[in-house]
Amino acid sequence: SFDARSVWITDLAVSRPARALSREAEKGRWRLVDYEARAEPGKTLKGTMMMCGPETAPPAVSIPLGARGWHAIYVGLKAYLGIGEPNTIKLKLKSDPCYVLASVETVTGGVRGEDVGLAADGEAERARLRRRQIQDCFYKFADLTGEELEVSALTAGIAHVPFWKFLTVDAAAALVSVPFGFFLAFLFADQVQRIFSDVHRVERWLGLAALVAIAVWVAVAVRRRSQRP
Repeated sequence: SFDARSVWITDLAVSRPARALSREAEKGRWRLVDYEARAEPGKTLKGTMMMCGPETAPPAVSIPLGARGWHAIYVGLKAYLGIGEPNTIKLKLKSDPCYVLASVETVTGGVRGEDVGLAADGEAERARLRRRQIQDCFYKFADLTGEELEVSALTAGIAHVPFWKFLTVDAAAALVSVPFGFFLAFLFADQVQRIFSDVHRVERWLGLAALVAIAVWVAVAVRRRSQRP
């Protein structure tokens, strides 16, 4: 059972800024979706969750917590997204210097009977239920006085660069760097060959010096041993 002092924030439509939220699926905005979940026998929660796809690239949002003192912070994450990827977001309190990742493995694959009531066997039924779960993900213990929870999406790539933009920049870089590399190779081919020749010459002299040093060391060691009484 849950502690009576627990603070439940089920309506994420209070997140700020409001322009980062939408009831429709839009590029650059979190989508607000109503939900209903059973927290424990006899206790049902209703609220509004935030969702986004891997290339939606919504901005970070802040959720007012309205709590004081020390709390254990849990975040509910949907277990099934329909895309076969782990459900991962980035979290931090307003006073934290950086984000941390919160993740829950999604349940994928077809399940018999999932849309027509109970499945034929227990394992399939458990899988069906896991696909519809909102799982508690522990974040950390913290003093929440004056704090807000900042949430950021884990978009395609850790640099938050959309795939089409990454591909465009990568292709442009290749068009510049590859011809430039060949130009430098053509321009300095003779110098490179000369440098390699000098390196090999130095290696030979270093090898000869090492042999001389070893010979001197052996001669000195033999001389000292022969002088012992």
